[in-house]
Formats: sequence, C-alpha cells, structure tokens
Amino acid sequence: DGYVYAEVRKVATTKTVKINFYCPDEKKQIAEPKLKVAKDATSVNTSKLTVPKGYELVEVGDLPIRDGYVYAEVRK
Repeated sequence: DGYVYAEVRKVATTKTVKINFYCPDEKKQIAEPKLKVAKDATSVNTSKLTVPKGYELVEVGDLPIRDGYVYAEVRK
C-alpha cells in the first residue's frame, strides 16, 4: 500500500529522584520529597532543595545522585 508505519515516542529529558533528608542526631529520616532533574544529571545542588521546616543542611554544594536518591544530611 506504499506506507511504512513507525511507532514514536517523546524522548525523556528529565528524571525524578528522591531526596532523603536524614538527621543522624535523631537517627531518622526527616522527609523524602521527589525532585525532577535533567535526565543526564549526576548530582543536585543544594540550592535546588527545600529543606524541611526546623532543619538546616549540614553540607552545601553538589550532592551526588546514587541509584535514584540524593542523601542530604540535616540538623535541627
């Protein structure tokens, strides 16, 4: 019939990672929100994070993405 059919889909440009806010003083996870980042991102800058109320980040700068998670240490 003169036609070639090809299935197409949009190319993913982002991925979702989980931010694990952990407080070692309390020995517990405080929150685990999701964050969209570029598909090829290997780290997340702390300036992009919304820290849970009543806490502050222990470390600032770029935090690595490991298996879909970013581990961010916090303290009261």
